Amino acid sequence: MKYHFIRPEGFLANLFCDRSETKKEETTAIAENLSKQSDLSSKLSQIEGPTPEEEAANKKKLKSKGNFEHMPTPDQVGCNDHIARLAATLTSQMYDLYDSPPIIDKYELSTEDHEATVIIQDSKGILRPTNPPFAAALSGDTMLLCWRGSHTPTDFINDVASSPCTNLALGPYGKSIKLQGGMSSLAQNDIATYQDEIIDECKKRGIKNIVCTGHSLGGAIGQIAHIIIRAQMKDEHSPWHELKDRVQIQSLAFSAPMTLQITEEGMSEACQDFIDEIDEYSSNVVYHNDIVPRCYGFGSYMSAAIDDYASCVGQMLLDGQRFPFRGTKFLIDRVAVQVASTAEKSAMAKDLVGVWSNYVHPGTVVSYESFKAFPKTLKDYGAFHKNTGGKDTFRSVTYDPVGRGHNAILEISENHNSPWIGMKYSDDKLS
Repeated sequence: MKYHFIRPEGFLANLFCDRSETKKEETTAIAENLSKQSDLSSKLSQIEGPTPEEEAANKKKLKSKGNFEHMPTPDQVGCNDHIARLAATLTSQMYDLYDSPPIIDKYELSTEDHEATVIIQDSKGILRPTNPPFAAALSGDTMLLCWRGSHTPTDFINDVASSPCTNLALGPYGKSIKLQGGMSSLAQNDIATYQDEIIDECKKRGIKNIVCTGHSLGGAIGQIAHIIIRAQMKDEHSPWHELKDRVQIQSLAFSAPMTLQITEEGMSEACQDFIDEIDEYSSNVVYHNDIVPRCYGFGSYMSAAIDDYASCVGQMLLDGQRFPFRGTKFLIDRVAVQVASTAEKSAMAKDLVGVWSNYVHPGTVVSYESFKAFPKTLKDYGAFHKNTGGKDTFRSVTYDPVGRGHNAILEISENHNSPWIGMKYSDDKLS
């Protein structure tokens, strides 16, 4: 195979050019700052989780915020308004259907103008403590593949399983693309299980678009599923190849962490074309101070957020405050604290931060500052990008400390869940 230099324009050029000359110093500073919060775990362990009644009330309050005043445009999310809102609605209902106890007993996705049907509903049965539920739904000529986000302790372990791994399913593109290891396995499991049914339904129903979606962990699995299926469509020996010229595939994630690393060395022209396609058909909707989309590659942001969390712990203990959601405690414990404790304990902390810094978001990051704001279109050009041209980049948006009178820990769930809350259909519009 003939290899080429990176083309001097587009996503890859920005990813590998205009880099900081002080990467080593910046990496060291991030690792040292993270290690300062090594005692955060013991403090957080003293804060209790909510009672079931408190959590139910907090969930109801969170969902009552309503929709964004300004929805993302089709150019930002790669699909029309209905499909984008349907993706958010399916994402929301996957949490409700598999909550403990369930909040709903079935999916209700149809609106007055659009019918939607669930054709695959996999609760994971006895595997649910370790494997997120999966669903496939149809509306018009679009199929949505959706994964539930983090809910169980094992889900949060998968969130921080940050090993970048080459994936056999990517074929020739695997030499230059690495995917988050734990999430890759979850994506491949459902693709392998349901590929025959999905392909048959696409052919039978004349499906033209597949949208891989989900929130948080679910959105990350959706991003990886998009990449894997796109690669499989190009493989003439794969059953997915039948859909190559029939179906366009994309990902639309909500608050997803980074899942992709790209290696410049030995990259072929064909792989550059493939990565350009991933970039064109990927989007991730994020909100304000959410730390999760900054994991793992935006080290300075994670460090600033953890500092803010640490400043709030003492007051919470003094006031006897509880976490508003069980998931908030899991999230801090498995993401923020894991980052800090790993950096403190590991003799190779700087090297570890260096590995994390290679993660990147492909495609468009649709960023909201508030429910009243217009969404911004951002691109992620990786850690240590100097942004000489002053572009609207994902890394140019820094963490915003909450300040006096606010509690960063209590705002974690609001920031993390707002994208699907702000975009989903309200219950009174569904049947």
